[in-house]
Amino acid sequence: MIRLQHSPLIILWIVLASCSISSEHREFEAVSSRDSSIALERSTSPASPLAITDTPLTKSTNTVVTVPQPTDTKTPTVVAKLYTEASATETLTLPSPPTETPYDIPTKSVTITVTATPVVPRAHPDELISPPPNVTLDQHLILGKPVGNGGNNWPVSLYRYGMTWDGRLIPHHGVDMANETGVPIVAVGDATVYHAGNDQDKMFTFRNDFYGNLIVLRMKDKWHGSTIYVLYGHLDKIGVNVGQEVSNGEVLGTIGGTGAAYAPHLHFEIRVNDPTSYWSVRNPELWYRLNDASGVLAGRILDHQGRFIPGQRVILTCRDGSQRHVYTYWDQGTPPDDMMFENFAVSGLPEGNCSVETSIKDQILQGQVEIITRQISFVVLQEPSNDG
Repeated sequence: MIRLQHSPLIILWIVLASCSISSEHREFEAVSSRDSSIALERSTSPASPLAITDTPLTKSTNTVVTVPQPTDTKTPTVVAKLYTEASATETLTLPSPPTETPYDIPTKSVTITVTATPVVPRAHPDELISPPPNVTLDQHLILGKPVGNGGNNWPVSLYRYGMTWDGRLIPHHGVDMANETGVPIVAVGDATVYHAGNDQDKMFTFRNDFYGNLIVLRMKDKWHGSTIYVLYGHLDKIGVNVGQEVSNGEVLGTIGGTGAAYAPHLHFEIRVNDPTSYWSVRNPELWYRLNDASGVLAGRILDHQGRFIPGQRVILTCRDGSQRHVYTYWDQGTPPDDMMFENFAVSGLPEGNCSVETSIKDQILQGQVEIITRQISFVVLQEPSNDG
């Protein structure tokens, strides 16, 4: 680690947005496993315009390192601004789960065999959209949980939206929820069934028979004039028909392992305006309410020019003492939210202070953010400018 000769400017923007959430589901969930379905989907790389190749990430431990003391007497400056809401084949054995609190509990470990696939090159910052200078946080968390009857709604932590499982898989366009075959899925709100069947004849990704049996709902309420679609993939049974109106919490079908899946799980997506486009996705962790006892953190990791840094490891250390990590979105195929322009998000965090940390060119950037239940907090960490 290089000792910093000058005090880097660490920019921290904290945005707390109040989300109107119902008081249901107060108890913690019994989670089957965040990590038990880490490689549940076969990853055949889609055709991609990416041209810049980068070395895939390697596995590393969740160890928080401290900022080295500078040689002078100055201390790193943290600039904090508080905002209110601005506007409305390879065999892979999973490690044993760490000890964590009920906010985020993996409870079982499995061995899954996946077929080796080409690694999708990590995007260059110039290939990604440029985030605006300010943060506009709009109300999200407006959808219910997609898995019913006490099933697991926690997303697999190592293959979240926009992540690649350390470069081994294609960037994830949704979240996976590990469950047994036959666990019911439910409507996340009032909606109309857009699609109910398989994807043999109608493509929803870059190839047919990827999600197998799937259901796509068109949500009744629009979001800033946009139509929101939700996709449930790899289902076993389908219990609704195209054109049918469904109510929040209504059973739609059951979880399975059809299509490009190696184990039963629910693949869950949010799509905006175009239900069949693989590229119209947004991060589901900003949309569905995991429970009423935790909050969500979204944020940006930026280089010194204010550009998104793709595939960047971010370490969170929250009130419960557990260390969690997430990677920023790998490429332009998993776009950020239209309002927040984040490049990472994590749900299921305990209320209270959370330390956010990332390492950029041997410099450690750190910030503190307050997690509030049923709300989204936002943080921005930016690489210091070249002139120090």
